[in-house]
Amino acid sequence: MVARIVSFSIVVGVAATLAFGVNESAGATRFPQPEVTFSLYPIPPPGGANITSGPDGALWFSEYGDITRIDTSGNVTPYPLPRHLVGPQGIVTGPDGALWFASTDGGAIGRITTNGMLKAYRLAHSSPHGIAVGTDGALWFTEGHTNKIGRITTTGALTEYEIPGRRANPFMIVQGPDGAMWFTESGIPYIGRIDEAGNITQHLIMNNPKTFAGGIAVGSDGALWFTAANNSIARMNLSGGVTDYVDPTAGAQPFGIALGPDGAMWFCEYSGPNIGRIDTSGNITEYQIPPHDGTPQWITLGSDGALWFTNYSGGSQNEVGRLAVSGS
Repeated sequence: MVARIVSFSIVVGVAATLAFGVNESAGATRFPQPEVTFSLYPIPPPGGANITSGPDGALWFSEYGDITRIDTSGNVTPYPLPRHLVGPQGIVTGPDGALWFASTDGGAIGRITTNGMLKAYRLAHSSPHGIAVGTDGALWFTEGHTNKIGRITTTGALTEYEIPGRRANPFMIVQGPDGAMWFTESGIPYIGRIDEAGNITQHLIMNNPKTFAGGIAVGSDGALWFTAANNSIARMNLSGGVTDYVDPTAGAQPFGIALGPDGAMWFCEYSGPNIGRIDTSGNITEYQIPPHDGTPQWITLGSDGALWFTNYSGGSQNEVGRLAVSGS
């Protein structure tokens, strides 16, 4: 089930702010579809990659040569990275109150405090990508090129676990509701689970070798929700059972996904360019990002109760977006 969204007002200030409501086709079955307000904050090239809510109430995102902070008023502060830490992707707030990130190009795990102090932990022949905090207080990360899941403590002690079988190319990772870490695999159509002892289980997501999972997050229903390369959003229970919901926009390429303030899952449509919403019953609503260009990538819930996302245009119009949900 899907609803399309149309613009009804525009106000331009420091950021472009646009309010959106639902436009349903005649005879469509109704389901809750909140109105949203977009605010778009320009950022300098090369544009943001992953984004997370920081310990200071601001949003922090990765760029090729920087880790950048944006507060909830849209003020941007970049922190340049040394050469051995460039190309960061995944970023997360650690249990020690610092930001931890995976430097894919630098082959390292980085740590940055909220005042910009940096530290690097080098990895051997690795290109880490996703990173998340475990129930054990360590940071867990994916190592695509070496087919491993890594674990690093806040003091820098490193452990690596090899994924059995064919090349999985692990991508993004999240702490599951069962206390284990769950990760997507971009080399094969599986989602993996690793417990604190390093035991790995893999779950087939669909019988299509060309389909793989991208972003992953935990829903309000206690299930894992992920985006898939077959243009769908899917739900996996803790036993590995999958329900697939096809994105109504052909070729939308759903990518980053996060739990929203309203209990629904919100996701970026890389080629939409839309922000999508899917409730726990599988009803999908799409909200078109003004002015209808760019490629939204990653999304997170901010301390202000709004959703924040990175929107990459490949030129000088890169943005970080804020999406406020009515009633939340």
